[in-house]
Amino acid sequence: MHDFESRLRSLLAAVRRDPLDVGLSTTLSGWIDEHPGEFGAFLPAEALSFRNAPDREERRIRFLKHLLLHGYMPPRVEQVSGSAWQTRTINLAVSTSYFYPNALSLLEAGLGREDVAVFVVSPQPLGDASWIEAVSSLGHQRVQLQAALMLDEDGLVWRQFEEPVPVHYLFPVDNYYRDKFRLVGEYGQWRVPMPGSQLIREVCENKLLLVDIVSGIPGLHLAHELQLAPTTGETAWIMALDDFSARYQLAELVTKPVDGFGGSGVEFWRYPQDRPALIAWLREAFATTPMILVQGRIRPVPTRSGREWNLRQYVLRNGPEAVLAPWKRVRIGHGVINITRGAGSSTTSTLLEDLALEPEQLRAFEAALQSTDALAVAVLHSLEAYLVRHWGATEQLYHGLGSNLSADLLALDFMIAPDPARSGTYAVYLNEINDFASGGMRDYELLYHREARPDADHITATESFALAPHILTLAKWRGGAYQAALERLRPA
Repeated sequence: MHDFESRLRSLLAAVRRDPLDVGLSTTLSGWIDEHPGEFGAFLPAEALSFRNAPDREERRIRFLKHLLLHGYMPPRVEQVSGSAWQTRTINLAVSTSYFYPNALSLLEAGLGREDVAVFVVSPQPLGDASWIEAVSSLGHQRVQLQAALMLDEDGLVWRQFEEPVPVHYLFPVDNYYRDKFRLVGEYGQWRVPMPGSQLIREVCENKLLLVDIVSGIPGLHLAHELQLAPTTGETAWIMALDDFSARYQLAELVTKPVDGFGGSGVEFWRYPQDRPALIAWLREAFATTPMILVQGRIRPVPTRSGREWNLRQYVLRNGPEAVLAPWKRVRIGHGVINITRGAGSSTTSTLLEDLALEPEQLRAFEAALQSTDALAVAVLHSLEAYLVRHWGATEQLYHGLGSNLSADLLALDFMIAPDPARSGTYAVYLNEINDFASGGMRDYELLYHREARPDADHITATESFALAPHILTLAKWRGGAYQAALERLRPA
């Protein structure tokens, strides 16, 4: 083994033990950047060329570097028959427009399973060669894979299939910074079950709908909010802003776009100290946007470290009756608390250690924290009820079970703050609903695995507390019904 590869494997082993350790990742990344020639020579030629155009080689190199920074060596390349996945497995296809770390968790969860197989594909065709395609058969479209990234006991592997592999459950991941509706809209026409839909994403992205969706859920609070539009005239919207702040005695405000994501466009204001600056900002914003959402700022329970935090909670359908939501991840930082804006991640136990609470206060806080599981389930049910009420006439059924109104996986953003109406207790606030393709699921798997298995030499999303195995259970249920429906369509 050459010195470069030996050092690379040593650095990689450290990253595999703790992929969230920024110092380890920075060391590995810097060392690769310091040795571009050796790194290029180390990469297998087939890893650069597999279903990849020459002008996209730099992009492929960046992808392979991302894999290394997440603890994985570059994939080997194989050509296989594809027969192993024709009828014996339910096949989940993750089609992603960018490097999506949670795909690694899904691949790990599928390792060794004989009932569900996981495939990761690119939606970008190379000439006439697509990784994933829809073909017409028996009057309907079915989806099949020509190639995919997979995981086996020897590591990652790119496989070219001689016989296309059928898809039974789709997990499309759009690049929100380019087109947040491209894949989820295109794939939604194929009637293959997915954990969400373009309609669900549109509803979740529209923050103006949140009140209508979740109002009436016992124990769930929302920030006071005001919708401001320039069409009312400047005098009217300034008066509305003043009345809103006075009515709820708000000393701090938040402004945000009605369809923003990743914390983009969120601003904080003191009121009335920042009133002139806020009015000037709104006047400028109204030149390019038809509406701005103004809310009272919710401050979470304070931490000893002085950082603010919120709770990202995942809620998942786990069969025809069960909906589960035990998966929580704390996002913590300053200002806009979002990973894309520099916030960090931690477990709830780490948060509890950081809270500046007396024992009785801590018990009350823990009760509020535990209540988010049931609240998350209630939010999923309320969202589906809202969709049926307002969009039931346009429902598009999948083959088998489910439709574009079925929300199988959501990521909810909660905050917990002192309850202004009940001294000594805490209120749970819902900030927003995100659909299935939200980020951070990989961070959840890594955080809780490291907490539960501190001495493990590598992290895989296969433990009972992991989220990814439950997503595969969902895929098996929905995908199995889809597979059976297609079988019924075959001529006798």
